[in-house]
Amino acid sequence: MNDASVVVDNATLDLKVGDTYSINATTVPAVLELLNITYTSSDVSVVVVDEKGIVTAVGEGNAIITVSVGDDKVFAKNSTQISVAVTVPVFKLSENKNVAAVYSAKANYKVLVTRDGKAVAAGETVTIKYNGKTYNIKTDKNGYATLKLNTKVKVKKYTIIATYKGVKVTNKVTIKHVIKASNKKVKKSRKVTKVIVSLKKVNGKYLKGKILKIKFNKKTYKVKTNKKGKATWKVKKSMLKKLKVAKKYKYKVTYGKDIVTKKLTIKK
Repeated sequence: MNDASVVVDNATLDLKVGDTYSINATTVPAVLELLNITYTSSDVSVVVVDEKGIVTAVGEGNAIITVSVGDDKVFAKNSTQISVAVTVPVFKLSENKNVAAVYSAKANYKVLVTRDGKAVAAGETVTIKYNGKTYNIKTDKNGYATLKLNTKVKVKKYTIIATYKGVKVTNKVTIKHVIKASNKKVKKSRKVTKVIVSLKKVNGKYLKGKILKIKFNKKTYKVKTNKKGKATWKVKKSMLKKLKVAKKYKYKVTYGKDIVTKKLTIKK
């Protein structure tokens, strides 16, 4: 019977759950590598190894991988062992911040994903929940997952949750009014009173040519913004005819899902 032996590059391995490692085994004689090299794991709940020597870490703990050659016929059996320690990687989501934006403005929610203090590779999936919807966002080459927020929603605070491999972080998205309007005093005797309503700048630009709806005393009026985002609502004497002096009446300005309510005080 001929002698046989097998050696490996590393006698110990430190892996994280989810890691893979390819065993590089060298046999003597070299023909054994082609004939009957085998790999076995002492605990498949910690590591599994396939017939090609690919090790996959599946759970926390310690295990022994035995690399064997020989058949006790032509070549004597021989083996070597690799001690494997598997730990759980520490994932973290950071750089995430509360987001504030006016209605219809462009806004992003950005989160950095790290594994044991280092940014994860591109293509990792982060689950982000916002405004009743779930988004699966891939990380970029720097480990960031970025969600372009829908800000054409009701003006309020929303909870936003990012999750990656069981790690979860919660933040707030605050959508603010883009409409600007104010309380106004109008004289019942005046033929026309001009009430200015406007839209704030969105991403540095005025919103011009936009239609605002104004509801007052059960009627709806439409006004259009000018190049500076301002719109003029003409309150005519005829509109105030049946209203009481010294009383306050609500008027509601609507742009998309943004709604602002103010008051008109009727004067003599």
